[in-house]
Amino acid sequence: MGFDLMRYAGVFLTVSMVMMAARAIGLMLYDFEIPPGLLTVFPAMAAAQSEGRHRVRTGGEVPEGGAAWAVALGMTGIAAMFTLSLFLVQAAIPGVLTGTQAIPTPILLGLTAVTFGMVFLVNRLFFTLGALTERRAQRMR
Repeated sequence: MGFDLMRYAGVFLTVSMVMMAARAIGLMLYDFEIPPGLLTVFPAMAAAQSEGRHRVRTGGEVPEGGAAWAVALGMTGIAAMFTLSLFLVQAAIPGVLTGTQAIPTPILLGLTAVTFGMVFLVNRLFFTLGALTERRAQRMR
């Protein structure tokens, strides 16, 4: 059992970009900000659920056990790569990281690890949830 790297990455990036645009528009027009943690977790939710649904739609089984955890780990690697890349792009913009300079590096790294741990669990949960949702939908047709 595996997952389609390009499809997951495409959904993850699309949702990330839409959320960043919504955040920018919300800040400019309504003084409303999307929480930064949601910018990391929500794209993983959408992409993992999409992958789970696609897996069942193409004849695969509902993921279980160690295989599902392995897929979630691979998805988390992709999410981490894109999230860190976007962070580096934002870090190149003057003044963006001024708020994080006061946080000690070990705490910042710990928070990053906790965030990616949450992304890992979200990927696992929503991959299975997407597969179960698609299976129920097929039964109702």
